Amino acid sequence: MKKIYFSAIFFGLLNVAFGQTGPGGVGNSSNNSIWLDGNVVSLGVNPKIASWLDQSGNGNNFSQAVSGNQPQVVNYSSFSGVRFNGSNWLRTGSGISSLNTNNSSQFIVYNGNKANHVGMLYEGSFTQSNQFYRTYRNNANIRTWVLNSTGGIVDNSTSQSSNFQIISSIWDGDAQTFNGFKDGSLITSKTGANGNPTGNYNNSIGAALNNSNKFNGDMGEVIIYNTTLNSAQKNIVENYLSSKYSISISNDLYSYDVTHQYQVIGIGAESDGNNTIAQGKGIVTISTGSITNGTYILTGHNNTNLSTTTNDVPGTISGGSRISRTWRAGVTGTPGAINIIFDVSTLTLPSGSYYLLVENNNGDFSDGNVTEYGPFADSGGLVTFSSVTLADGDYFTIASGSNVGIASVKTGNWSSASTWNCSCVPSSSDDITITSGHTVTVSSAITVDNITINGTLNTTQTSTFNVTGNYTIGASGNALHKTITFNGTSNQSITNNSTNTIDFAYLKVNNSSNVGLYTGNFKVTDAVQILDGQLQNISGTFTFISNATKTAVILNSSNGEGFSGEFVVQRFVSQRNDGWGDISSPVLNNHLSDWDCNPSQTARELYMCGVNGFSGSCGGANSVYFYNPLFQSYTAITDTSYVLAPGKAIEMWLADDTTTFYNTTFDSRGTPNYGDVEVVVYDSWNLVGNPYQAWVNWNSLTKPSLYSTYQIWNTNNGSYDAKTSGSIPPHQGFWVESNGDNSFTFTEASKNNSALSTFWRTTEDSEPYEFTEGILKIRSDLFYNSHELKLRLNKLASIDYDNFDATFKPSFLKETPSITASTIGSTKKLAIVSFNNEIEVIIPITINVGIAGKYKIEAISFENLKSKYNNIILTDTKNNITYNLNQLKQIEVDIELNEEDNRFELKLSNSSQISTSTDFTPIIYKNSDYTVIEVANDNLPYSVSIINAIGQKIIDDYTNVTSTKLLIPNSYLPKGVNIITIKNAKNISVKKLNY
Repeated sequence: MKKIYFSAIFFGLLNVAFGQTGPGGVGNSSNNSIWLDGNVVSLGVNPKIASWLDQSGNGNNFSQAVSGNQPQVVNYSSFSGVRFNGSNWLRTGSGISSLNTNNSSQFIVYNGNKANHVGMLYEGSFTQSNQFYRTYRNNANIRTWVLNSTGGIVDNSTSQSSNFQIISSIWDGDAQTFNGFKDGSLITSKTGANGNPTGNYNNSIGAALNNSNKFNGDMGEVIIYNTTLNSAQKNIVENYLSSKYSISISNDLYSYDVTHQYQVIGIGAESDGNNTIAQGKGIVTISTGSITNGTYILTGHNNTNLSTTTNDVPGTISGGSRISRTWRAGVTGTPGAINIIFDVSTLTLPSGSYYLLVENNNGDFSDGNVTEYGPFADSGGLVTFSSVTLADGDYFTIASGSNVGIASVKTGNWSSASTWNCSCVPSSSDDITITSGHTVTVSSAITVDNITINGTLNTTQTSTFNVTGNYTIGASGNALHKTITFNGTSNQSITNNSTNTIDFAYLKVNNSSNVGLYTGNFKVTDAVQILDGQLQNISGTFTFISNATKTAVILNSSNGEGFSGEFVVQRFVSQRNDGWGDISSPVLNNHLSDWDCNPSQTARELYMCGVNGFSGSCGGANSVYFYNPLFQSYTAITDTSYVLAPGKAIEMWLADDTTTFYNTTFDSRGTPNYGDVEVVVYDSWNLVGNPYQAWVNWNSLTKPSLYSTYQIWNTNNGSYDAKTSGSIPPHQGFWVESNGDNSFTFTEASKNNSALSTFWRTTEDSEPYEFTEGILKIRSDLFYNSHELKLRLNKLASIDYDNFDATFKPSFLKETPSITASTIGSTKKLAIVSFNNEIEVIIPITINVGIAGKYKIEAISFENLKSKYNNIILTDTKNNITYNLNQLKQIEVDIELNEEDNRFELKLSNSSQISTSTDFTPIIYKNSDYTVIEVANDNLPYSVSIINAIGQKIIDDYTNVTSTKLLIPNSYLPKGVNIITIKNAKNISVKKLNY
């Protein structure tokens, strides 16, 4: 015998309050307008029926005051019906406003064993026509119609049977279709059903409103919905009717009609919708958080009374008793665990500890093969059993009694025998209950099977608390954990029936059969790690906490399957200047609306303009964009339904007022991304994002076509910071440059264990390698925007373009200046230029500005370079001014719009004399026939190379040239921009010429 211990949960109250109380557990009084059951009538002079009582909850009774026109009760073996003799009818006598709709689903059960005649089963009368909606026997046929917008008939017709049959129709006025069915099989599907009935004023059964077409025969049930049922709902209603009236149907999902055909209800799903909670008129409700298409659970009972018996009760329940009635499950597919709720308010079972008994053999609950769920008490007369698994053919019922197992008798330490009613220390195979009012503290390694916490469990003094069974928090329970590991071998459930949020500092899942969260609120403050299996959120709320101190992360899950269901993943962002930020999502199917406001839409999270969201239109402005790498352009996002793809990022203006973005925590809601995440990139720049709720190491990513650097938007200066290594936080977007169309991959192995809450507004982390580095910074006193060029000594680098250099990415802010370097073998502007300690290095430098004026060039950390070079000279070639950066920390220059490339040259030299750029300043120009290169006669041979704008070599290099004047025929050079590089043993000079 398997025992599964749970506690009562308030989810059951919510389900019943909004339950599906209609036929088969489909619909309720809001959409089930009429439900007439032949077992429920009001008699006049017995056996005549004065009123057929509506069971929908709307009081839409059908009545007949004239005794001679009243039908009568007819009894069959397992049900009663209403018999019409050709002179009887029933009517509402007034309108039913809920029927004024062009979406309708109708089911009528009748038998056609009388001679051929025209007899009305149901007629709905509206302003447009007193026969707008009809179902009637037409001699040997059965016909159903609705009228279209011009009064024309849209109908379905088929042959009728002599025994009981189900005639149903589904009218979808939106799609303008009218489908007819007999015993579940489609008759025909008609189009053009575009009528729009209004002003319902009467409804008639057994005859038309004008008393013609009187029906002769028996009816068992009439069901009318004011909505279009989906396929799963239709199937369930038809199975309910099939079981009750022993009618063979085409979509029979329940095989236990002979013994358990009463009050059949069901849950299920198809591609067009589902039915996830079912109650009907009985005392049992079944529900599920989700169910896959083509999967069903139906259940009916054997109609024995609800009396109490002490027979046929498992011996493990001390003093046990159960109700005599049993239910049986019909299961199609693999629905997984469900909830079963019993209304015990009218039962004679002893109150207290209730058990759900599930038996899979013969319906005998005392001869083994029984799974027990419980024990726990009712809440408001309802007892909820969660995480129940039913197989096809299972029997179940409810019992009560006592089975306390090992329980705490006082507040104390887990390892103290006096804490427990067994006067022992529980072993790893024991089931444990912590009694309400008791606090049990764990200070050493513990393994427990099933645990129910009605008091308080505190395991913060140990990092080893293992659960191999189910984990249940009772209504009065609470728990605090440092580390908790779920490492069972069969599916484990986590249930919280209290109003407390259960805090897991570090949660591990190591169960190939998975661990499910079924009810209640949970949070993790440090980390989750999936070592094996999945953490599945079935119907609970699980939040990854992020604040200024730390952010809960998902550690390397390379051996686990990851997650399923929805999780709430928070992200704290610190206060900063208002400005752009690049943000990515760590969950699947995350919509922009999740960042816009909280789920109840009562509070803003991130301020957004132009997305039809919580913040409104903002005067027509847009503040959220995605970047299209194919066209290297931005497109505004204009709706909060935008889906945030894994590994991609969006750009958003982060601000709460005109100057500042204040400390904010927003959340993403969905299934956390796990496993390898491949991201497609295109030639040139791509805006990508960290897809994990974890920090990732840049150098651990698989990136075959990416250049060696990535770029982070710097809120402080309005430009991009280039990085060659380091780590990227969760939710962080960043820029990469690809050499061609390709893809790169985030892997579980690229995660690290950081839990910092940093969200980069600059590249505030340091490189993991130490470089000898100086920085040239361009800025203005008029605005905060600035940019930095890093000059980095690297023994592995050369003066030519290589993987140690970083491409410059321009800011999209017009006022942001830039300072970039050029190098041999590439036309790219660089934000990081790396070189080894050559005797002398000349680096061409370009400054571009969006606003002309005076700018300051700051030499930052140049003392690092002074240890390698005696002389550091910056030359303004436009004005022929030389600046000694060994002595100057800052210079001021006038910069115009559209300045020439390479206006400045930075020379680093170890010569004994202070070197200036005039030592080697070739004159390069072109006339009509030649390109002319003139150099000073310093007796040093030089070389000349020429490439085009995309880096292709045009002609073979001129090497070991000693002439002071070199002529290159223009006919050798193609039209467009050509880049001429002249280099001797000490110096380099680069110039662009347009041909």
